[in-house]
Amino acid sequence: MAKKETCNPCEQFKTMIGGQALLEGIMMRGPEKDAIVCRTKEGLSIEVTDRKLPKEGSPLKWPLIRGVVNFFDSQVTGVKALMRSADFSDDETVEEPSKLDLWLEKHVSAEKLQSVLVVFAVVLSLGMTLGLFMLLPTFLAGLVSRYFDSALLHNVIEGVVKIAIFFCYLILCSKQKDVRRVFSYHGAEHKTIRCYEAGLPLTVENVRQQTRLHPRCGTSFLLVVMILSILLFSV
Repeated sequence: MAKKETCNPCEQFKTMIGGQALLEGIMMRGPEKDAIVCRTKEGLSIEVTDRKLPKEGSPLKWPLIRGVVNFFDSQVTGVKALMRSADFSDDETVEEPSKLDLWLEKHVSAEKLQSVLVVFAVVLSLGMTLGLFMLLPTFLAGLVSRYFDSALLHNVIEGVVKIAIFFCYLILCSKQKDVRRVFSYHGAEHKTIRCYEAGLPLTVENVRQQTRLHPRCGTSFLLVVMILSILLFSV
């Protein structure tokens, strides 16, 4: 009699799905599709779109190149999803459009305006990242290095400044009510993925039992990279 094979539910539901917190919702990114779920007055609004994947053998799938391509693709997709979630906002306050708004509405199409805003947001976020987490720590460490000729001290100060800026940035952001709400959705996203990867039905009760920590979290990854960079460059 043939031996009956058993299947581990955790292996069966193993996935590379990631996500991002939005305004009153989350975005989930799978290997082939993206999904946006937001709360509205009418209930949940769900949008699913197919991802544009490079063809087999394309240079965009080569090592190093694919990492850069995926990074910018994630940035653009994340900004678009955040802007889309803002469209579902329940804020009903109506303000008088400014002269700039009227001019843009008359001379620039909605699609072009959105593209410009997405590019501006991505460039601004990259500029702030380079300025806050690379240029500023290096500059401050260089000021101290003028008095202490030590490469070890320079690298340690630079790493500590990076971590201090990182935590100050998160703490200051969390003080804002809307951003703190987005952080809550970030934790809910982790719990949902944990529940799915555990092979459990996606119910509110099962999701609540999961931990809000996830090993593939991008924010945690940044912290680990900064700590490792202190140790590596110090050596």
